[in-house]
Amino acid sequence: IQESDGYLDVFSLINTRHILFELLNINDSDKQDQQLHKLIVKNNWPILNYFQVNNSDSLEDKVIHLKEQLDERISNLENIVIESKDFYQYIKLNETRFRALSNEFSKVDKKQLVLTNKSNNIRKIEIKTFYNNTNGRGIIYFDVENDTIDLVDLSLNGYDLTFSPQETKIISVYASKNFEKSSWINASEFEIIEK
Repeated sequence: IQESDGYLDVFSLINTRHILFELLNINDSDKQDQQLHKLIVKNNWPILNYFQVNNSDSLEDKVIHLKEQLDERISNLENIVIESKDFYQYIKLNETRFRALSNEFSKVDKKQLVLTNKSNNIRKIEIKTFYNNTNGRGIIYFDVENDTIDLVDLSLNGYDLTFSPQETKIISVYASKNFEKSSWINASEFEIIEK
């Protein structure tokens, strides 16, 4: 069948029982995500994966859409100015997160974040971490206003903070003992959301 058509160069992918049975063994999630088709395209004509299936949107359209989402996310914190020499801010998907620049943690040398409400209205934010392993309790703490909150508790409940107009508050992050572990940079990552 493959070589019988004189007008078209035909290739039948499932022309053998072995290939047919292998295709039937693909798990359901890969079938629904069309992983086989995407891999075939990636290996043979990768530029096609930059276009959406059955859609005229291109990679440029996707980039424009992502930029719009990013701009919207950044504008959500436009009323609260955040300054720090100990943390850097980055966008992950549609979230604004903060991560320590150094893996050295101590009780004496606290990492600080200064938040200022630049608007003339009352503003509320929520602080939330993502580390919820209870074995890590009692290691990293956040000082917010007059409260000391364990890293694990911030992941479970978050913390709401209210700013008066033009008010400045400091968030401090420190450890119960001195240590230098790179894994705690990821563990102490947190998010600030303006409500």
